[in-house]
Amino acid sequence: MATGGSQNPISAALVNRMLFGAGAIYANWGVNKETLLGTTRGGAEWRWNPDVRQIEADGISGPTQGLKRVITQAYSLSVTFLELKEAALNWFLYGSNRTHDAQHIIHRPGSQVIDALYIANVALVAEASATTPGGDPYVLMLENALPDGEMVMNTEHNNEGLWQATFMAHYTMTDQSTPPFKLYQPKGSS
Repeated sequence: MATGGSQNPISAALVNRMLFGAGAIYANWGVNKETLLGTTRGGAEWRWNPDVRQIEADGISGPTQGLKRVITQAYSLSVTFLELKEAALNWFLYGSNRTHDAQHIIHRPGSQVIDALYIANVALVAEASATTPGGDPYVLMLENALPDGEMVMNTEHNNEGLWQATFMAHYTMTDQSTPPFKLYQPKGSS
Protein backbone atom coordinates (compact mmCIF):
# COMPACT_ATOMS: atom_id res chain seq x y z
CA MET A 1 0.00 0.00 0.00
CA ALA A 2 1.26 3.45 -0.91
CA THR A 3 2.10 5.64 2.04
CA GLY A 4 2.31 9.39 2.26
CA GLY A 5 1.95 11.80 -0.61
CA SER A 6 -0.99 12.06 -2.94
CA GLN A 7 -3.45 9.18 -3.38
CA ASN A 8 -4.47 10.53 -6.79
CA PRO A 9 -3.97 7.81 -9.45
CA ILE A 10 -3.91 10.31 -12.30
CA SER A 11 -0.55 10.93 -13.94
CA ALA A 12 0.57 13.15 -16.78
CA ALA A 13 0.79 10.01 -18.96
CA LEU A 14 -2.97 9.35 -18.65
CA VAL A 15 -3.73 11.46 -21.70
CA ASN A 16 -1.45 9.19 -23.75
CA ARG A 17 -3.26 5.96 -22.84
CA MET A 18 -6.93 6.54 -23.60
CA LEU A 19 -9.11 5.43 -26.49
CA PHE A 20 -11.51 7.96 -27.97
CA GLY A 21 -14.83 7.34 -29.64
CA ALA A 22 -16.63 4.20 -30.75
CA GLY A 23 -14.06 3.15 -33.32
CA ALA A 24 -14.87 1.48 -36.62
CA ILE A 25 -15.27 -2.20 -37.47
CA TYR A 26 -13.29 -3.53 -40.44
CA ALA A 27 -13.04 -6.92 -42.11
CA ASN A 28 -9.57 -7.76 -43.43
CA TRP A 29 -7.97 -4.70 -41.83
CA GLY A 30 -4.55 -4.01 -43.33
CA VAL A 31 -4.81 -6.83 -45.89
CA ASN A 32 -6.39 -7.44 -49.28
CA LYS A 33 -10.05 -6.39 -49.60
CA GLU A 34 -10.19 -4.28 -46.42
CA THR A 35 -13.89 -3.50 -45.84
CA LEU A 36 -15.64 -1.15 -43.43
CA LEU A 37 -18.54 -3.33 -42.29
CA GLY A 38 -21.00 -0.53 -41.58
CA THR A 39 -21.91 2.33 -39.28
CA THR A 40 -22.27 1.33 -35.64
CA ARG A 41 -24.31 2.64 -32.74
CA GLY A 42 -23.21 2.22 -29.15
CA GLY A 43 -19.66 1.22 -30.03
CA ALA A 44 -18.43 -2.35 -29.68
CA GLU A 45 -17.62 -4.79 -26.90
CA TRP A 46 -14.45 -6.88 -27.05
CA ARG A 47 -14.15 -9.91 -24.76
CA TRP A 48 -11.36 -12.25 -23.81
CA ASN A 49 -12.77 -15.26 -22.03
CA PRO A 50 -10.06 -17.55 -20.67
CA ASP A 51 -11.08 -20.78 -18.97
CA VAL A 52 -8.54 -20.95 -16.13
CA ARG A 53 -8.49 -24.09 -14.01
CA GLN A 54 -7.37 -24.19 -10.40
CA ILE A 55 -5.35 -27.37 -9.90
CA GLU A 56 -6.68 -29.06 -6.80
CA ALA A 57 -4.47 -30.81 -4.32
CA ASP A 58 -4.98 -32.18 -0.83
CA GLY A 59 -3.73 -29.86 1.88
CA ILE A 60 -4.02 -26.50 0.10
CA SER A 61 -6.14 -23.83 1.76
CA GLY A 62 -7.49 -22.23 -1.39
CA PRO A 63 -6.38 -20.76 -4.70
CA THR A 64 -2.61 -21.11 -4.78
CA GLN A 65 -0.04 -19.27 -6.86
CA GLY A 66 1.47 -21.57 -9.48
CA LEU A 67 -1.48 -24.00 -9.43
CA LYS A 68 -3.51 -22.48 -12.24
CA ARG A 69 -3.50 -23.32 -15.91
CA VAL A 70 -5.28 -21.95 -18.94
CA ILE A 71 -7.49 -24.60 -20.55
CA THR A 72 -9.03 -22.60 -23.40
CA GLN A 73 -9.25 -18.98 -24.53
CA ALA A 74 -12.05 -17.37 -26.53
CA TYR A 75 -12.01 -13.91 -28.13
CA SER A 76 -15.12 -12.11 -29.35
CA LEU A 77 -16.28 -8.74 -30.61
CA SER A 78 -19.95 -7.78 -30.28
CA VAL A 79 -21.22 -4.93 -32.39
CA THR A 80 -24.50 -3.13 -32.98
CA PHE A 81 -24.74 -1.86 -36.56
CA LEU A 82 -26.96 0.95 -37.74
CA GLU A 83 -26.35 -0.25 -41.30
CA LEU A 84 -24.97 -3.38 -42.88
CA LYS A 85 -23.23 -3.41 -46.20
CA GLU A 86 -23.84 -6.28 -48.60
CA ALA A 87 -20.44 -7.87 -47.89
CA ALA A 88 -21.24 -7.88 -44.16
CA LEU A 89 -24.62 -9.50 -44.75
CA ASN A 90 -22.93 -12.18 -46.81
CA TRP A 91 -20.60 -13.01 -43.87
CA PHE A 92 -23.37 -12.88 -41.27
CA LEU A 93 -25.54 -15.23 -43.30
CA TYR A 94 -22.70 -17.75 -43.87
CA GLY A 95 -22.21 -17.07 -47.56
CA SER A 96 -25.78 -16.23 -48.39
CA ASN A 97 -27.35 -17.44 -51.60
CA ARG A 98 -28.33 -14.24 -53.39
CA THR A 99 -30.97 -13.73 -56.02
CA HIS A 100 -32.55 -10.56 -57.37
CA ASP A 101 -35.94 -9.21 -58.25
CA ALA A 102 -36.70 -5.80 -59.74
CA GLN A 103 -36.33 -3.94 -56.42
CA HIS A 104 -34.27 -6.18 -54.12
CA ILE A 105 -31.24 -8.32 -53.53
CA ILE A 106 -32.69 -11.39 -51.83
CA HIS A 107 -30.45 -13.19 -49.30
CA ARG A 108 -30.97 -16.72 -48.01
CA PRO A 109 -28.58 -17.99 -45.33
CA GLY A 110 -25.99 -20.56 -46.28
CA SER A 111 -26.24 -23.92 -44.55
CA GLN A 112 -22.56 -24.82 -44.18
CA VAL A 113 -19.58 -23.16 -42.54
CA ILE A 114 -16.77 -23.62 -45.05
CA ASP A 115 -13.20 -22.35 -44.77
CA ALA A 116 -13.82 -19.65 -47.37
CA LEU A 117 -16.29 -17.94 -44.99
CA TYR A 118 -13.68 -17.22 -42.32
CA ILE A 119 -12.55 -13.61 -42.45
CA ALA A 120 -8.76 -13.11 -42.24
CA ASN A 121 -9.45 -10.63 -39.45
CA VAL A 122 -12.15 -8.43 -37.96
CA ALA A 123 -10.75 -5.35 -36.28
CA LEU A 124 -12.00 -2.64 -33.98
CA VAL A 125 -9.96 0.40 -34.98
CA ALA A 126 -10.13 3.20 -32.40
CA GLU A 127 -8.48 6.60 -32.10
CA ALA A 128 -5.72 6.76 -29.54
CA SER A 129 -5.44 9.88 -27.40
CA ALA A 130 -1.66 9.95 -27.85
CA THR A 131 -1.94 10.48 -31.57
CA THR A 132 -3.06 13.39 -33.63
CA PRO A 133 -6.16 12.85 -35.78
CA GLY A 134 -5.20 10.46 -38.56
CA GLY A 135 -2.31 9.02 -36.51
CA ASP A 136 -1.75 5.43 -35.42
CA PRO A 137 -4.88 3.94 -33.82
CA TYR A 138 -5.44 1.21 -31.27
CA VAL A 139 -6.49 -1.95 -33.10
CA LEU A 140 -8.11 -4.96 -31.43
CA MET A 141 -7.99 -7.72 -34.04
CA LEU A 142 -9.70 -11.10 -34.13
CA GLU A 143 -8.07 -13.50 -36.59
CA ASN A 144 -9.88 -16.20 -38.58
CA ALA A 145 -13.12 -14.51 -37.56
CA LEU A 146 -16.63 -15.74 -38.14
CA PRO A 147 -19.98 -14.42 -36.95
CA ASP A 148 -21.03 -16.63 -34.08
CA GLY A 149 -24.49 -17.35 -32.75
CA GLU A 150 -27.49 -15.23 -33.41
CA MET A 151 -27.74 -12.17 -35.54
CA VAL A 152 -30.49 -9.99 -34.06
CA MET A 153 -32.36 -7.11 -35.66
CA ASN A 154 -34.23 -4.73 -33.34
CA THR A 155 -36.82 -2.20 -34.44
CA GLU A 156 -38.93 0.19 -32.43
CA HIS A 157 -41.32 3.08 -32.97
CA ASN A 158 -39.62 6.39 -33.87
CA ASN A 159 -36.19 4.81 -33.97
CA GLU A 160 -33.85 3.15 -36.46
CA GLY A 161 -33.48 -0.59 -36.88
CA LEU A 162 -30.31 -2.03 -35.35
CA TRP A 163 -28.43 -5.22 -36.24
CA GLN A 164 -26.54 -6.97 -33.45
CA ALA A 165 -23.87 -9.55 -34.15
CA THR A 166 -20.88 -11.17 -32.48
CA PHE A 167 -17.66 -12.23 -34.18
CA MET A 168 -15.49 -15.00 -32.71
CA ALA A 169 -11.78 -15.57 -33.37
CA HIS A 170 -10.70 -19.10 -34.30
CA TYR A 171 -7.46 -21.01 -33.91
CA THR A 172 -6.24 -22.76 -37.05
CA MET A 173 -6.11 -26.54 -37.33
CA THR A 174 -2.33 -26.37 -37.77
CA ASP A 175 -1.56 -23.91 -34.94
CA GLN A 176 -3.41 -24.40 -31.67
CA SER A 177 -0.80 -22.54 -29.60
CA THR A 178 -0.93 -19.05 -31.14
CA PRO A 179 -3.94 -17.07 -29.87
CA PRO A 180 -6.03 -15.70 -32.77
CA PHE A 181 -5.99 -12.19 -31.33
CA LYS A 182 -3.71 -9.17 -31.60
CA LEU A 183 -3.75 -5.78 -29.90
CA TYR A 184 -1.89 -3.03 -31.72
CA GLN A 185 -0.95 -0.29 -29.22
CA PRO A 186 0.46 2.96 -30.62
CA LYS A 187 4.01 3.50 -29.37
CA GLY A 188 3.20 6.95 -28.03
CA SER A 189 0.69 5.42 -25.59
CA SER A 190 3.03 3.12 -23.66
